Amino acid sequence: MKIDFKENVYYGEEYDFDSILKNVLGLSSDLSVAVNFDGINRIDGGDIFLLLYIVTSIYNKTKKRTQFLALSEPVLKYLKDVELFNLNYVVAKDFGVWRKSQSKDVLIPVTLVKDNSKLVDIVSEYKTRAMQTDISIELKNVISNIIFEMGANVPEHAFSNEPEYIYYLFVVINTNTVRIVIQDCGKGFYRSLHDTYPDIENSQEALEKVVIEHWSTRGTHNEGGMGYRYITKMVNMFSGKLTILTGEAIINYSNNQNYSIIEKPYNIKGSNILIELGLNEKDNSRKNT
Repeated sequence: MKIDFKENVYYGEEYDFDSILKNVLGLSSDLSVAVNFDGINRIDGGDIFLLLYIVTSIYNKTKKRTQFLALSEPVLKYLKDVELFNLNYVVAKDFGVWRKSQSKDVLIPVTLVKDNSKLVDIVSEYKTRAMQTDISIELKNVISNIIFEMGANVPEHAFSNEPEYIYYLFVVINTNTVRIVIQDCGKGFYRSLHDTYPDIENSQEALEKVVIEHWSTRGTHNEGGMGYRYITKMVNMFSGKLTILTGEAIINYSNNQNYSIIEKPYNIKGSNILIELGLNEKDNSRKNT
């Protein structure tokens, strides 16, 4: 089966995943799948948010690697830079011998995390790479805090009472934006919150309670939910965006507390989280150069 990767998956204030995810989630387990990049000459960190879900979902369904077809040189270079091929879920024709990226733009390449005791090492590596950038010290510390906060939340909320867990982490900076991607295949927002609040009815309500009202799975309302309270505060401060795809819902949150929660015609496992922070004039004025 061949899936066409669409150009301009990102548009305006939201991401359009529907046609691609319907194909992925409707796959038969005996199919081999290829993603066609014909005509695509540029991708960025927002696309990695979607590609991670595509390749992990295909592998979980079929136990087969996804083949990437018709990769242009710029796209192939970017996928090498972010180390997506290290996941062993994807294969590209004529990929050749892998050599680790020397790109200064990627702060943390696509990383599979199996043990949160290694979070300290991951953040240490991030700080080393971040020294090569000219983003402000304040924003560097914000990114570090988000990595720790999200990393700590995954085993507690997405995989509570389960002996093993994995999640994916990716951080990239370009001219205007820092993007942080976290993906897990755990319980998702609805199941995680429903365990504590049985009256929660669906993923849309769960997203509203956690992201907007800052409810916590620990059974606290205003006193809990510090993770997303902090993240939405940083999104507001750095003119950013927060996108979460979980279950049958997606939330698009932007600075100044503008948000929409939309029901989707599919149900994904776990949670895909994309945090975008702008390198705006306020941040530029504080750069440590």
